[in-house]
Formats: sequence, C-alpha cells, structure tokens
Amino acid sequence: MRQILLAIFLMISISGFSQERTDSLIMKDGKPYTGLYNEHYNDGSLKMQAEVVDGYQHGKTLLYYDSGKLKEERYYEKGLKTGTWTGWAENGQKTTIASFVNDKKNGQWTIWDENGNKRYEMNYSEGRKTKIWYMWDEAGSLIMERQY
Repeated sequence: MRQILLAIFLMISISGFSQERTDSLIMKDGKPYTGLYNEHYNDGSLKMQAEVVDGYQHGKTLLYYDSGKLKEERYYEKGLKTGTWTGWAENGQKTTIASFVNDKKNGQWTIWDENGNKRYEMNYSEGRKTKIWYMWDEAGSLIMERQY
C-alpha cells in the first residue's frame, strides 16, 4: 500500500533547482525560459528533463531515480497536464498509467505494485470519478468494487 501511495504522490510532485522556478513558470535571467530544462540530484545525476516553452512545461517531461533509471514520463501542453503519464518502479516494473486532458484526470488509470500485480483500476471524466473502480490485494483477489 505504501508503494502505491508513493506512486500516486510521485505522479503529482516535482521539485527543482536548475533554472529558477516560480510556481508553474520556469525562468532564466528573469525571463520565461524556452528550451530543455534539467534538474539534478546533489551528486549531479539527472533528476528531471522537461521541454519548456515560454516558461511552461510543454511536451515530454522525464523524471529519473537517483540510480539513473526512468521513474516517470509525463506530458504537458502550455503547463497543463495532458496525455498519458507512465510511472515505473526502480526495478523497471510499470506501476502507473494515468491520463489527463486539459489538466484534468480523464480516462482509465491503472496502478500496479512493484511486482507487477494490478492493484487499482479507476476511471475519470473531466476530473470526476466515473464508472466502476476496482481494487485488488497482493494475491490478485478483487477486494473492492465501487460504482461512481
């Protein structure tokens, strides 16, 4: 359960220090930045790489574990969450598929644990919970089904 909550948290968290960040804008020399934006861990290894246009994340953003392995792939359009976001455990196992439209949760979301066991299947429409949500235990047994 802790790993699942961590995966969800990671899908919505970003921190930074390469260029100056002010809320959602990425600035350089006091102006909105355009280009490839990088953040690094204290040891210098890549933490995040984002495509930025006029200070906003726009296009693909990649997040990495301090080991260098890919943690998440995200997409933005003018700073708004969009498209399919994917997350992986450090062992390479896919842990999350989530989708956004115009900065709102939209479509099916699926979460697996670090061993590849499906744990949650959820649906959203324009940020609202919809359809039937499912939750499975570590052994793969369905333990919750809820209609929204």
